[in-house]
Amino acid sequence: MKKIYYSKEGILIGTADVPEGYSAEGELRSHWQSEMQPFSAVMQSSSPDGTIAMCITNKDVRYDLRNPLLRGIGLLVAEHTEEGYEKFTSWQDYLQNWAVRRTGLELYNAEEISHSGSDEPAPSAFLTNEKNRYDRFLEISSTPVSADWGSRLCRFDCTAGGLPAVVLAGMDYFTADLAYSFLGGIEMPESISNAIETAKERLGIDSASISETVSTAKETLKEMTLSDYMHGGLIGKMRRDKKNRQASEPAGTTVSAPKQETAKKPEKRGDLTVFGARRRYLCLCLKEKEQEARDAFADFIRSGVFDSSLDQREAMEVDQKMERIRSQAAMNQSIALQKQAQLQQMQRKTSQMIADNARHASDGLMDSWKRKMDSESRISRGFSEAIRGVDTYQNSYGQDVEVSTAADHVYENRYGDVFGVSGSAPDQETLNELNWQELNKKQQ
Repeated sequence: MKKIYYSKEGILIGTADVPEGYSAEGELRSHWQSEMQPFSAVMQSSSPDGTIAMCITNKDVRYDLRNPLLRGIGLLVAEHTEEGYEKFTSWQDYLQNWAVRRTGLELYNAEEISHSGSDEPAPSAFLTNEKNRYDRFLEISSTPVSADWGSRLCRFDCTAGGLPAVVLAGMDYFTADLAYSFLGGIEMPESISNAIETAKERLGIDSASISETVSTAKETLKEMTLSDYMHGGLIGKMRRDKKNRQASEPAGTTVSAPKQETAKKPEKRGDLTVFGARRRYLCLCLKEKEQEARDAFADFIRSGVFDSSLDQREAMEVDQKMERIRSQAAMNQSIALQKQAQLQQMQRKTSQMIADNARHASDGLMDSWKRKMDSESRISRGFSEAIRGVDTYQNSYGQDVEVSTAADHVYENRYGDVFGVSGSAPDQETLNELNWQELNKKQQ
């Protein structure tokens, strides 16, 4: 019979078919399980005698973020959620670890009892949605490298309450490997291509190797990720790719020898792997009740559907989070602009004060010059030198020479040229070789 599942707060969780007499309980835990997953929902049922217990949980999303630059970008966001970041694991380990946490029992004798791939559009659309959500969070677009999804159901032996028991655990799993690039899909800049062609003409080189290198660089540039830019850029990636190709060639293979193609399983590559399950389901029963539990569990999985209001609730909370991020960013920008305006205003006031002080000082100097010509002459010269940043020296001909105050030593050569030197003075032997003579600053 169909059962309707509500949380303790009265929130509709979903519906599922269970045998007559089975209980129906819902649970909604409002906490950010991961960066883009604001809550977890569960539908759970048990037999009247308590020997069979079943549950279905909503999606679980994990992030294996390998690129440290992207991780740093995420940490700078005020609404960043630490939960959900962990190293990618196989679906077997992921499923068993969840089953252990859910039951609190030690599980052994793992056996896969059913599996299926999927070419339906729903899993693909689900992955695209999760990808786009995380791209919005980072504000950088990603390129899918690989993706996989399907359903798995496993059986485990265990002991519950001192009696032999069985756990059936399964999930509709997914995984997608993503690469982030600031230059995704652009061609080799025209200036670089022209420079290479010009070099070929000047050197008289007519070799396919250069064209091949240019072609390789173009293809490599399209595949560049942020991680590649942090480890040697384009040249570094080309060298690593070449080294990997050479390492895979049989010993003694020459450059001109044809490559022997070998079937290789493509390795995951990228900056981020998004993985988890669209839903997970579990049944715990006494071993003597296994067949009865399998029949009930099969109907439970087949018919279990979470209410669409949960999808709307999730979308709303994610949108609210993104809006808070945008608002915080706008606020930070506004504060920065205000501080910049305040700084400019302070600079204008400071400039005005300096101008006023300079004008007052000039008036005072002029007044003093009228009263005492001789004294004012010395003060005026010193003030002028200070403003222009120079000091006055007297050369061997008795002439006044002005040199920047940045000079720690001033020298005159035998031709009468004067040089200012910052830092320590040259040793005497060097001065003798250059025929330099140090000048003294003119006393006021």
